[in-house]
Amino acid sequence: MTLGLAPRQADLFRSTAAFCEGRVAPDSIYGVLHRECFRLFPDVMFGDLFEDAGRRSVPPMIVAVVMVLQRIEGCSDREAADRFAFDARWKYAAGGLDFDYPGYKIRNYESRHNKRRVQGTGHRLAGDRFSDYAPDCDQHGTKALGIWR
Repeated sequence: MTLGLAPRQADLFRSTAAFCEGRVAPDSIYGVLHRECFRLFPDVMFGDLFEDAGRRSVPPMIVAVVMVLQRIEGCSDREAADRFAFDARWKYAAGGLDFDYPGYKIRNYESRHNKRRVQGTGHRLAGDRFSDYAPDCDQHGTKALGIWR
């Protein structure tokens, strides 16, 4: 698979950003991830996981956000995939994706990412990277800090 890139410009009329702003607290886990996801998890940071040829992957930034939310909310892989598909807050946290942005399965990416971490290639797991920002969050962020440290 080749590296898929996360969309950076949402459709004004279909975006979860317009819907969630004002409804999601800025200091919630969703608000912090929405603001910081492109800086925390740039797609190029995960580039060495992917081949130069092949079909495009789910953008790594989106997968990293889902992994953080999955860990914080204690979801199984299937529950996380369902929440990403149907919960506007999850798509909002992943950069304000459109409501109709397609869902996916996260299992393959997670196993490759954990394998890379064990091999020590120099990049930190999504949770390790996020824990630096956890103190800025509400009770979910505090919970996240306890999970990864």
